[in-house]
Formats: sequence, C-alpha cells, structure tokens
Amino acid sequence: MGRISIFAQFDLDAFFKIAAKIGLEMKLITGKEAEESKQTKASGPMLEDPNAYGIKVKFSNGRMLKLRSSLFRSIYTDFVPPGQILRVIEKLDEAQRHAAK
Repeated sequence: MGRISIFAQFDLDAFFKIAAKIGLEMKLITGKEAEESKQTKASGPMLEDPNAYGIKVKFSNGRMLKLRSSLFRSIYTDFVPPGQILRVIEKLDEAQRHAAK
C-alpha cells in the first residue's frame, strides 16, 4: 500500500477574526518578545510565520496570555480543528480566573 499525502493550511487572519467575535484579541509574538522565546528555547517559530514565536491573547476582561507555537502545531500533528483551539484558550482564561480567587 502506498503513502497518502495530506496538505493543510492554517489561516491566521481568519482565525484572529473568529477569535475577535468571541472577545479574544490576538497578535503574533514577534520582534523583541519573540527574542525571549528564542533565547530560552521555550518556543520554536510558528509554521505559518517563521518570525512569530506564538500568539498573545488579550481576553475581554483585560487578562493577557502568551501561547507557545506548539499549541498551534496540534492543528497539523493531531488534526485539531481551530475551533477546538479557541475552546482551549477560553478554558485557560476560566482556569486562571478560578486560580486567582
């Protein structure tokens, strides 16, 4: 039996627009912020943008969270739908709120 090739593309702009509809403001982690990740090797470059080392999320309550690029690689490695990634991000905010109490 031969091999099957599957090609996938993750549209960050579309993902950011969907996130904005549910109250999440997202930006790529680039520049000086990305340098920190490079030096500590906490995160590798994103497949969608080699200059980005993750995504910074601002929740509607003002809380900020930096997400490593590895979270978004699961879209390719495990075929996780982008909507599921958004649900994980929302759950992270809920967990942080409960931990702060």
